[in-house]
Amino acid sequence: TELMPATQYVFTYAAGNSAGLSGLITTSFTTQQTTPGVPGTAAASAFTNTSITVAFAPSRANGQPVTAYLLQLCEGTNSSTASSCQSQEIAIDTLSTPATPLLVTVQIGTGDVFLGILTQGTAYVVRAQGRNSLGLGDWSSYGAVQTAAPPDTPAAPTQGEGINGLDPAR
Repeated sequence: TELMPATQYVFTYAAGNSAGLSGLITTSFTTQQTTPGVPGTAAASAFTNTSITVAFAPSRANGQPVTAYLLQLCEGTNSSTASSCQSQEIAIDTLSTPATPLLVTVQIGTGDVFLGILTQGTAYVVRAQGRNSLGLGDWSSYGAVQTAAPPDTPAAPTQGEGINGLDPAR
C-alpha cells in the first residue's frame, strides 16, 4: 500500500523459528513532508450569465499548511478542447475555509479572480492545485462549468392588445 506523506508509522514485530519467538521489537519512522495533495475535481456549484462559483475539495496538506490555490480556467468542454487558459493564485485566507468544499466565485469584469475572462453562454473547464511552503502539488482533474446564456430581449410592449380588460385605443 502507499504510505502517506508527513505521517508517522509504528511497526511491532517478532522473529520466530522452531525454538520459538523472540521478544517484541517496535520501530517507527515518519515519512517526509511534501507538496499538497491533489484537490478534488472542480465543479460549478452556482452560475449565472456573469459568474461561476467553483467548488472543490481541498488538498491534503502533506505536512505543511496549504497557503494558496492556483486555479486555471480555460474555454472548452474537456481537457482535449481547452484553450485560452488563464491561471490565477488565490490566497487561502480569501477562500471560504475551513468549509468543505472550498468555494471561489469567478465574475465578469469584477473582483480579482480572472478579471473579465468570462463570456456569457460559454463552456469552460477549470482545475486547481494547492501550494504550501514546499511548492505546488499536482493539478486536479478538469471540471466542466458553463456560464448561462444572456437573457432574451423582451418583446416590444403592445398597448393592451390581447389583454382582457385593457382598451388598446387608450
